[in-house]
Amino acid sequence: MKGVRRVGWAPPEADTPEVVNETSSQASPGTSRNDRRKARTQAAILEAAERVIREQGFERALIEDIAESADVGIGSIYHHFGSKEGLLLALIERAIEVNQRYLEEGFQVEGSPIQRLGATQGAYLRFCVEQPFYFDLIILEYEKRVATYAPDAVSRISAIAQAVLTRVTDLIVEAQTAREIRPVNPEHAARFLWAALNGLLASGRRSDELHLDPDQLKAVLNTGMDIVLEGIATKQGLKHLETAPLPDAGGKSTTPNRRH
Repeated sequence: MKGVRRVGWAPPEADTPEVVNETSSQASPGTSRNDRRKARTQAAILEAAERVIREQGFERALIEDIAESADVGIGSIYHHFGSKEGLLLALIERAIEVNQRYLEEGFQVEGSPIQRLGATQGAYLRFCVEQPFYFDLIILEYEKRVATYAPDAVSRISAIAQAVLTRVTDLIVEAQTAREIRPVNPEHAARFLWAALNGLLASGRRSDELHLDPDQLKAVLNTGMDIVLEGIATKQGLKHLETAPLPDAGGKSTTPNRRH
């Protein structure tokens, strides 16, 4: 059987979801001048922290450098974020929000459930390729630091991840109802896809011979999803995957990139 699973992925030059500063200086009309000033200061500090950590890495980044970049006093950083780890946590939460915007593109694709499932996997790949700093924050820094420095944040961040898993699980259930996927445990299937995808995408962040560039990631992901979905898709599901166009990042339809 030909590989039929095509990832709803567009190359990095395609339009990307806008990365919005969630700690925005644009407060609602009802907020006070003090609240607006506080929001502007927090936004400036967080933007500076992202610049410095991108350039130097978390370990080498200094509060003094972040303060200078943000044009604020060192004490202001401790007042608003508590510590360098507090800044990192805020950046991780921003990264998760950006990731959710990418995933939403996949969930909102016009198509059958199994097509939307594929588009969601492709959207996550695009997030990894186009936002590697944010991907690293979620996958690498979160595991190393959040549980140690901010255990109270673990449940909050885990709840966000669980919400995504729930949506993927629901999508698998929907595909089963549409007779595109044969009966399998939808929660187990969603968890496998999540874990396998994270493991694969982490290969793109390696610095040794196991490193995969964006084109290699796309090719390996296509092959992996062929293996998975050809195993669980019904004939109707395979037909939908083979024939339906998938949208690119800008919402335009593209023909499936079939392998032979």
